Amino acid sequence: MKRKHLTLLLVFAFVLLLAVPALAAPKVVMDTQEVSYETPLLIEQGRLLVPLRPFSETLSGAVTWDNTTNTVIVTRQGVEVKLTVGQTTVYVNNVPETLDVPAKIINGRIWVPLRFISERLKAKVTWDQAAQSAVITTESDSNPIYIFGSSVSFAPFEFYTADGKITGFDIELLNAISEEANIDIEIKEMEFPELFPALKDAQIDGAISAITVTEMRQQIFDFSVPYFLYGQCVTVRSDNQDISSFNDLEGKIIGVRTGTVAYDEVIKLPDVKVVGYESVDEAFQALKDEALDAVISDFPGTAYYIREGNKNIKIVGDTIINQPIAIAFPKNNSQLPDFVNDALAKLKESGEFARIYKQWFGVEPPQYLPGNIPTLNE
Repeated sequence: MKRKHLTLLLVFAFVLLLAVPALAAPKVVMDTQEVSYETPLLIEQGRLLVPLRPFSETLSGAVTWDNTTNTVIVTRQGVEVKLTVGQTTVYVNNVPETLDVPAKIINGRIWVPLRFISERLKAKVTWDQAAQSAVITTESDSNPIYIFGSSVSFAPFEFYTADGKITGFDIELLNAISEEANIDIEIKEMEFPELFPALKDAQIDGAISAITVTEMRQQIFDFSVPYFLYGQCVTVRSDNQDISSFNDLEGKIIGVRTGTVAYDEVIKLPDVKVVGYESVDEAFQALKDEALDAVISDFPGTAYYIREGNKNIKIVGDTIINQPIAIAFPKNNSQLPDFVNDALAKLKESGEFARIYKQWFGVEPPQYLPGNIPTLNE
């Protein structure tokens, strides 16, 4: 009797199994179009895995494979994802993250978790349970936003207006680049010295803040072509008769903005007391208050500051430490410098760069800007 009941239960279970439809094989839909792969996709530990190279190419990403280390690098729209086969640690713009399921090699192909790669490459992913489909959106509503750091206290390059809006030559130029390159850019306000650690750790995508290009900085960061050339000047109170040039600073108290080329040079001077400030406005105020004998700062910003009504200080002597300035980027981690340089070239050709330059500095830009500065290459 028991055997008969067991047989009936087994038959009933088999009928139920036949009545439940099997789950469809998982698939990928990208921007409403189903993506075909040569082999069926895999689900492991609840994660959908896809073959990396054909998937990345569908996303218009570039793939580089290092056979010696079993490491693959995928780049798309300013993002670099670096994975090593069999390891759960992955680096996104050099910042470590952890995978639930590591990359693996199956039949000569590298397989990776679809959601992680898609979202890190700035595409939107949803899961359609009924259709067993990963739905990926790469259109404009998921375009990446590039974060640019800027120290918004350095007129006329970047500063706040009376009504609290950020403006300046750098800001207007960056907006023009954004429009020309058809990329979304967001400005993150930071203190000037904070920009360089943030760039080094790829916490920001770029920085624009009248940043001078030096040999040391070029070893650590990537730069756009120069878009401005300026020198440092010596500023004193209007009634000062003792200081007429850079050569008269011995024994004086000098104010300078920290983290700048001027600061690096001034601290080398003998018998000079150097006081660092986070903004040049603070240094000028200290000069007016007679806490300093002179301030060394960039000529365009200083001239603009004086033109705005600060007639109780003056510029003396010739400019020194003439340097190009450019937009800075994390080293070797995106195609963003190429996008920016292409946009600068088009802005130069159209005359828009010259219009912006003249608006802020009152003169036409040199013919070589934006671009490499001839005198620096001789």
